[in-house]
Amino acid sequence: MSTNYCIALQPICDRNFRHIADELSYYSADSHVNTYFVDPVAATARACATAMLELGLPGLIGERTLFIKAPTDWVFNKDLVEILPNKLMIELLDPESIDDTLLVELLHFKKRGLRVACAVQKWEQMPERFRELFDILTHDEFTDHNQLSGGDKRGYQHLLRGLNNSESLSKARNDGYAMFQGNVFSPLKTLEAAPTKRQSNPIAELKLLQLLSDPESDLKLIEQSLIQQPYLCYVLMKQTNTADHLRSKPVSTIKQAMLSVGLTKLKSIVAAVTLSRHDPIQKLQLRTVLMRALLAEALAKKTSDVSPGTAFFCGLLSLFDRLNGTGLEHLLEEIHVSTAVSQALTQRAGPLGRLLNIIEDFEQQSVGSYHPKLVSLLNEEFVKVVALLNSIIIEPLPRT
Repeated sequence: MSTNYCIALQPICDRNFRHIADELSYYSADSHVNTYFVDPVAATARACATAMLELGLPGLIGERTLFIKAPTDWVFNKDLVEILPNKLMIELLDPESIDDTLLVELLHFKKRGLRVACAVQKWEQMPERFRELFDILTHDEFTDHNQLSGGDKRGYQHLLRGLNNSESLSKARNDGYAMFQGNVFSPLKTLEAAPTKRQSNPIAELKLLQLLSDPESDLKLIEQSLIQQPYLCYVLMKQTNTADHLRSKPVSTIKQAMLSVGLTKLKSIVAAVTLSRHDPIQKLQLRTVLMRALLAEALAKKTSDVSPGTAFFCGLLSLFDRLNGTGLEHLLEEIHVSTAVSQALTQRAGPLGRLLNIIEDFEQQSVGSYHPKLVSLLNEEFVKVVALLNSIIIEPLPRT
């Protein structure tokens, strides 16, 4: 099995587009398109150990459910089973291997809260007495909607993968699928839907982010920029006066709020507000954009070539135009970025451009040409960034 690998988390949503689960995936960096493992138990164990033992599952997915794919042999690996959470969905890769002994083990795990999934094609070939073990049937392509609500597939939850646009997502929801997964929840492609009207000014917020990303920016200048944006002030005060931050008495000034949450978290709050809108799908896309920005910042701290603050801002801008519907050239004209940032975004030139290329390759699991030490670093920083996101990301608040 390749020692050069990367892990990833892909969101799973329910019919109300709530982010209810995360699929933990393990990719061989040498052959990510058709990933094959000589020892799939070891592959599953490595991904789970990285996610749960090195960082801790609550930091990665909070209260959501973990979804993994694993072979039936995994059930008999007691060391691996012990580290898994009770809120777990597992898709068996080889359900045809189920026998009476394995059935007893799986029923035992289901009493802990485990939910078992199976590819619909494999489920159809199974003996009737084993079919009832499964809770979820997974689909890689559309199935006739009459088959989902009737016949022998009735009573199961159906998960559809490979949804790449809003039209296919809408069709899947109308056809009766219960859970959804795919690139529609990622901003790597331009969205057809126009952004909703908002009170705040995204360009002004980006300029504020630019100030927050510069370690030499004057605190007074940041405060002056912030107080000109009422909605941001409202969000900041609300966040500051929550139980998590409140120490003795509520803060009453913007400066107090800034000092209370710190500039690092303030930067993330501003970024979250800048990218958020009412569309529930975009709540998930927001995580992807912030993840790239925070990963760029984290990697920049490992080198002297790039300022971490500049890397954060550049990472955010590299997806902002696709998410917000604003052309990149117009965006760059509005906020007057440095030549280095502009060339990194438009040409992937310079140290910043190389950094973006590395992150984009990691996002696409295309790191086969990279040194194993660099891939290991990417994995380590990725899980740290996911945990950080879970602690700082905020739900978009209602706008009037």
